[in-house]
Amino acid sequence: MELGWRKVEEATAGMHLVADGRVIRPDVDGLTARFVVPADACDVRIVSETSVPAHVVRGSSDDRRLGVALAALMVDDGLTGARTVALDDARLGKGFHAFDSGARWTDGSAMLPTELWADCRGSFFLRVVLAGPALPRWIAPGETANVGVFRHQA
Repeated sequence: MELGWRKVEEATAGMHLVADGRVIRPDVDGLTARFVVPADACDVRIVSETSVPAHVVRGSSDDRRLGVALAALMVDDGLTGARTVALDDARLGKGFHAFDSGARWTDGSAMLPTELWADCRGSFFLRVVLAGPALPRWIAPGETANVGVFRHQA
């Protein structure tokens, strides 16, 4: 804090979707987020702030840039049945780190392949369950944390 830097902790790290350039904010309950995605969405990414464990966790030498750690991913159009996406699914590539210890970390901009919702009828829900709170991150002097304000479902 001597130079004005501060550490920010936010469980979801500002997680949101960017679908064909449009930002989609989630409804959040604890570590579960639900997004409503348009049926015709093509370029869909899970986007969040990032942190490097070696910079915020004492004793860590992990220098990967990490976004959020996924524990579960599900697609549901409400008509054809919910589909759980295996976190080790080979289609989860760009923007995802390797599956590790029951979780799959993003790098802050993880692309979701359209095959995951290709057979959905109409708009669909994407449910993301995080394995735990996101890592804290450092904020430079004069920067805002951009901590998201999300609707919480009762």
